[in-house]
Amino acid sequence: MNLVPLLLLATTTTLAPALRTDTVEGVARLVDESYVFEASAHQIAATLRQHLAAGAYDAINDPQTLATTLTNELRRLAHDEHLEVVVRAPEPPAPSTNNTTPAQTEPPWLPDLRRRAYDFVRVERLSGNVGLLTLDSFPPPEYAGDTAAAAMRMLADAGAILIDLRQNSGGSGDMVNFLASYLFAERTVIGRTLRRTEPHLTEDRTLAYVPGPRILGSDVYVLTSRGTFSAAEAFAFALQQRGRAIVIGEPTRGGANAGRYRRINDTFAVFIPVAHAMAPESDKSWDGTGVQPGIATSSIDAFDVAYRRALETLLAKTPESDYKRELAWLLVPLSDQPIDVARLAGTYGTVTLRAQGERLFYSRDRGAERALLALTDGAFRPEGREWLHLRFDGTTLVIEHSDRGVERFARDDAAAQSPAPPR
Repeated sequence: MNLVPLLLLATTTTLAPALRTDTVEGVARLVDESYVFEASAHQIAATLRQHLAAGAYDAINDPQTLATTLTNELRRLAHDEHLEVVVRAPEPPAPSTNNTTPAQTEPPWLPDLRRRAYDFVRVERLSGNVGLLTLDSFPPPEYAGDTAAAAMRMLADAGAILIDLRQNSGGSGDMVNFLASYLFAERTVIGRTLRRTEPHLTEDRTLAYVPGPRILGSDVYVLTSRGTFSAAEAFAFALQQRGRAIVIGEPTRGGANAGRYRRINDTFAVFIPVAHAMAPESDKSWDGTGVQPGIATSSIDAFDVAYRRALETLLAKTPESDYKRELAWLLVPLSDQPIDVARLAGTYGTVTLRAQGERLFYSRDRGAERALLALTDGAFRPEGREWLHLRFDGTTLVIEHSDRGVERFARDDAAAQSPAPPR
């Protein structure tokens, strides 16, 4: 679950035999000393040393080829997708503490992460009061905590929340705990961690304090793909195990072992998992199998399935109200039939329907235009205006409001019978 990107070294240099030997021996030593599963660690190290002695790597003269070969061998022996050997340039020397600016003390990967808004890709309110958080990594909260808190504050009043982790390949376990803490009223054990060193087994708890309101009454849906990995899996698994979220999408990649990169020499580094994540109250893990979705669907369809499920659940538990009517209208599917734009375009009282290609655009009182979405029940909805339902009765435009009754507008600028003020 290590987030830190690597500074990769150019691989055009010919690999000297001494460096090749030092690298294989270094991988074997570090795995033997640190890999979370001790028995496997000893077996893997012994196998690497046997292959080295037998000359299995002698024909490899390129650094990247050696890194790829060792990575594949480690993963085959351990069945662990986290193990990885990389070509890595030496870190720049630490600046002197005298006259050092904050930028000089930042890790080298932080500016790029900051430019990406710490991988908080989208935070928005969808129609029907459904919140959406698209998160492409779990950045360290010591850098991204303010951004994370702002995102969760924006979602606080949503009736349901979709958390899209389909492109998320992992990151910081501390951010997993930070975000999960918003979704529980009290400190809650959301997982356990097994380590080779003392203490061998620890509990992972949500935080006693988070900045801003907690989100306790909202339904939560986590979207996954086969690329969802590591810390992203930990988040989905924890919420699923505690009954706090429904996972929708594909089984995830299956990596439950956290660790960090260790330097072998000036050319290579190796990622060594030193901890194994498990369920809060059992030895169950997603390692090797992935987090299994509660509702299985393709990653491409996961958003549509989750959004519809959120709307249906909100509709079922919402008492009779304008909001309930809006939810019902939102659940009417969009039509794939072409719109007869030539017949429908025109002016209807204060409403203008403008044709552009095969699309219609709605505006009122010369306000901003909105695309008009055709529904399978024969009605239309202006995009982003879920409280409006438009129908045509001959040459009359009928506008139903979820909270204001019905308006009728005759075509060709005839006055409306009972126009309501625009909303």
